[in-house]
Amino acid sequence: MGQTIILQNRTVIGDVALFDMNRSLNGQAGEHFSSVADTEVSTTFPALLARRLFETVDKVDHVFVAGSVASVRAKGGWTDEALGAVEFELRNFFVHWADNKS
Repeated sequence: MGQTIILQNRTVIGDVALFDMNRSLNGQAGEHFSSVADTEVSTTFPALLARRLFETVDKVDHVFVAGSVASVRAKGGWTDEALGAVEFELRNFFVHWADNKS
């Protein structure tokens, strides 16, 4: 159950990776989070996504979501493994069963 999000583009600039998705997660005003504790005061889609990213990739220290773009910062830069883990979480954000995840 749930539909996979398509990642249309990924751009990495230093410690920041921008992920452009085919689905909007919130309005253009955006929401930002700097820790798991920040995500616990909200039940919005960006807060839930940020929590997953903080828990999945230790290096992630900031997440900003505006519309269909997620900006994720990894202290010390990105590895291919960390980028892959973030992409997996983004693609499968709305997928509810492990068997359906891609």
